[in-house]
Amino acid sequence: MAYYGHSGENLDKSDWQTLKDHLVNVSEMAGKFAEGFGAKEMAEMAGILHDIGKYSNAFQSRLEGSGIRVNHSTAGAKEAFAMCGKLWGTSLAYAISGHHGGIPNGGKVSPSDLHGRLQSEVKDYSAYKSEIFSLLNDDWNKPRMEIENKIVAFQMANLVRMVYSCLVDADFLDTESVLDEKRSHMRKCSESIEELFHRFEKHMDILQNNASSTSINSQRRHIYDCCYKKGLNDRGLFSLTVPTGGGKTLSSMAFALRHAKKHGLKRIIYVIPFTSIIEQNADVFRKIFGDENVLEHHSSYQFENFANANENSIDDLQRSLRLATENWESPVVVTTNVQFFESLFSNKPSKCRKLHNIANSVIILDEAQMLPFEYLKPAVSMLGDFVMNYHSSVVLCTATQPSLNPFFSDRLNISEIIDNQEELTKDFKRVSVYYIDMFSNEKLKERILSEHQVLCIVNTRRHAAALYRLMEGERGVIHLSARMCPAHRREALKRIKTLLSENAECRVVSTQLVEAGVDIDFPVVYRASAGLDSIAQAAGRCNREGKLKEGKVFVFEPEKMGMPGGWLSSTAARGREIIRSLKANEDVLDSGPIQRYFKLLYWEDEKLLDKKRIMERSRLGDKDFIYPFSDIAKDFKLIENDMVSVIVPYGLKSDDLKHHKLESIFNKLRFSKYKKGVINELQPYTVQVYRHEFKKLIEAGALEQPVDGIYLLVRGNLYKPDMGLEIPDVAYRQDEELVF
Repeated sequence: MAYYGHSGENLDKSDWQTLKDHLVNVSEMAGKFAEGFGAKEMAEMAGILHDIGKYSNAFQSRLEGSGIRVNHSTAGAKEAFAMCGKLWGTSLAYAISGHHGGIPNGGKVSPSDLHGRLQSEVKDYSAYKSEIFSLLNDDWNKPRMEIENKIVAFQMANLVRMVYSCLVDADFLDTESVLDEKRSHMRKCSESIEELFHRFEKHMDILQNNASSTSINSQRRHIYDCCYKKGLNDRGLFSLTVPTGGGKTLSSMAFALRHAKKHGLKRIIYVIPFTSIIEQNADVFRKIFGDENVLEHHSSYQFENFANANENSIDDLQRSLRLATENWESPVVVTTNVQFFESLFSNKPSKCRKLHNIANSVIILDEAQMLPFEYLKPAVSMLGDFVMNYHSSVVLCTATQPSLNPFFSDRLNISEIIDNQEELTKDFKRVSVYYIDMFSNEKLKERILSEHQVLCIVNTRRHAAALYRLMEGERGVIHLSARMCPAHRREALKRIKTLLSENAECRVVSTQLVEAGVDIDFPVVYRASAGLDSIAQAAGRCNREGKLKEGKVFVFEPEKMGMPGGWLSSTAARGREIIRSLKANEDVLDSGPIQRYFKLLYWEDEKLLDKKRIMERSRLGDKDFIYPFSDIAKDFKLIENDMVSVIVPYGLKSDDLKHHKLESIFNKLRFSKYKKGVINELQPYTVQVYRHEFKKLIEAGALEQPVDGIYLLVRGNLYKPDMGLEIPDVAYRQDEELVF
């Protein structure tokens, strides 16, 4: 009989894909994906075995309409385990058994765990021997890895994820090519790194030739030249320590492109900590490389604002880029820490498909000091493994370089890209930092209102709201916090930049979301007590262009409401300790105090650097390779799920609902079969609230749930046009006007 892998629409089965064709196609494609990191034959084995459970009569009946459920993934895992020995057989079994539902935990605590599944009964699939047994090779070449004895299980687990990535991406792509040719053809080929490099050089020639002859631009040129020159260095681990305002975005891209061109690397992955600043970098890259060559991938991105696309091509471009988010098949990827690291530790096909495309890349960690502290050890170990075993180079890019050397393998040395770094820091000195003891909100208000243009950065949304209310109605006072949805924050930042450019009154009260990478320039900055990295970031918003002889940064101790507990309190305490111990003629932003600060922070309690004991649980036993893939994927969450998303009616008047974008989105959400993409469209109108705040909104009758899991603010007076969402302290009257 003929065995099929996928059914089509024709009753005569003329459009059905044979199982052998599918297995061979997936094997070849997965092997091609893994070839770049030396696991070609391992991925080929995973591909040829992954669906052999479909050789059962029960599964063939299912394709013909039977309602019977068939576990077809375990069969290939069993064969791999039997053929390839405990270590390599188990490694393959993890990938094969999880190619639909996710890589399971090892062991046999439950029937769904790998070793429990390996001992389970499955439907007879022996017919595979007549079709593909001759294609199996039990003497395949094992990947040659650079092993670090302390983390060998961690490295083996990473290899499993990488081979799994090759397998599931190949499986999706082959199935799509047969069952959805239109979708398959939408996956457009982008330009090569070499072509992008030439575009970039032309752009930089024009930019630098038109730049004014200032001291700041001369220093930026020095930084750029260092990056361009060092791009020819051997692959490895690099730091790029550039003072704020030094042009590190374009300079780091110069290094990455030249480095990728020299070593035949396939893409540049630019990782940024916050969605609030990712857009401006992606926009810069799109204008240089073209919309089709830059993939911006994060929760709040909208596939509609392109730099160069015309109206006729925009729909095709949207579809192509949406598909590229599945596997990062793009030469330039701009993403967030959350998307990047949570994918690397995931066990699910949807997140893991992209992993094989992270190999053979230049990975730029922008604002490296923002690497997740409580996951620092596993995150750094993962980056090191990509350098050692997956032909990638990593650039730690920051103005305040953290002391990460001790957390990387002894075989990896961090190479600084910038020459004469100490001199450059002094040349870029544009501010003086002053430390002030306790400041009441009233005193702070007086100081802020006495300035023509000033930025005040505080640690909590509550403090920002309280301080803003004290100054409400005063000229040029603007509030900025995560109480405002992303669309609202973007508009506020535009207004701030306009006021600054016109030398108009501009007094901004903001949380720390304004610190990392937001391109604004104030003559005076006030910063509530914080870690030195945050203080340095705040200083980067002061006299950024060096137009003044000296910018002034005042670090102050806030009222009690302005200093939260936990991690922020700890970093502020360490920062305070360094400030009070400064030597004569030593600036708090010099490299010496910064290094002392990070050492205090990292070595105070090492256990804090691996909150979920991920490295501790990464062990390779004498008998079996038992690894908790599923548990670790659940535990590695940079943003703990203790907040709820609320959709707010930003920009909506009570009488224009029919003409507002939100209404069309909700109609799509109500009637669309595929809701995930529609939910993404709501991100610009989303505010995250804590559970206790969510409870207050529910009690106030302020929320409705038009679709499961989606909460909509229906009492519009709770969303303020100047400061965003206000959490009610008491229940609101039932006769208040509903917005929706």
